[in-house]
Amino acid sequence: MEGLKLLVNELSNPYFIASIIGLILFLRGLMNIYKRQKYKNKAISVIGEVEDLIEESSFDSNVNVFYPLVSFDIMEGKTVAYKNHIGTNPSAYKKREKVKVLFLPESPKDFIIDDKKSYFFEYLILIIGLVVFFTCLIIFLIGIF
Repeated sequence: MEGLKLLVNELSNPYFIASIIGLILFLRGLMNIYKRQKYKNKAISVIGEVEDLIEESSFDSNVNVFYPLVSFDIMEGKTVAYKNHIGTNPSAYKKREKVKVLFLPESPKDFIIDDKKSYFFEYLILIIGLVVFFTCLIIFLIGIF
């Protein structure tokens, strides 16, 4: 019984919990990068244009986030415009900016903007997760011994 209490005490250590959060962020970053590569293999690539920037309150309502409204051709003569699912503050894009768009013909609404700016966020999540994971894990392990 004493061993169980010790284990529960160690697992509730904030550094251990933070290392698990870091691991989750790292895995999420890997998953996003993998999904993008898989998506790129199936998607159609076109040049689109940022028509507008849609300003919305973030989840905590303290900061406004800008989502690009992107128009692009999905077939000869048919142009659509959809809001991107990734928003930033400040805006990562400008009105009338040309962007490379990847979309699947069956679901153009789920398009992605294929540029260095969008890759940046995926790699940022991956790197932050890795740093948090290893830093907190090392501090946790030093505290045990």
